Amino acid sequence: MSEPTAPMLFAGNPEDDDGIVIDSLVQEMDTTPAPDQMPVESGQTVPVSERPKTTTLMYSGYTLLPNTFDPVQILTADPNRKALIIRATSSTVTDSIRIADDPGKMMEPTGALNGMSGRLPVGNDENFTGHTGPVWVSAKDAAASVLISWWAPTGDDDK
Repeated sequence: MSEPTAPMLFAGNPEDDDGIVIDSLVQEMDTTPAPDQMPVESGQTVPVSERPKTTTLMYSGYTLLPNTFDPVQILTADPNRKALIIRATSSTVTDSIRIADDPGKMMEPTGALNGMSGRLPVGNDENFTGHTGPVWVSAKDAAASVLISWWAPTGDDDK
């Protein structure tokens, strides 16, 4: 039995000059042009110094923090933060949470007792006006999980 042979396919046109025509329309460059030689976009650019200042933003959130978790960062540092309000709620009225600007300040119970971190009893709000650093919380001292809510307005000082 003889092997089947594939049919001869003729694809394309070897005399077609499309590639040459397209190449003649494009200018090849090895490097990018200098910024002053770049093509100008149709839109107008606004210098950074003339951009409008941001309006006040409200960052808020909540988390259910089990009493078995290590400290959790709820907010990063923000130099434009105006205030910070933290609320803790729990099913156990004697629970409290620890609040600090560094997780190492609340890892040991002695850290909380000697003023290294603050305690917030559940059912209370605490207003930290002027604190622009990071905020870490822990519910290690709680008997049950604690729901932590926070609100932090931020914005430019000159608005």
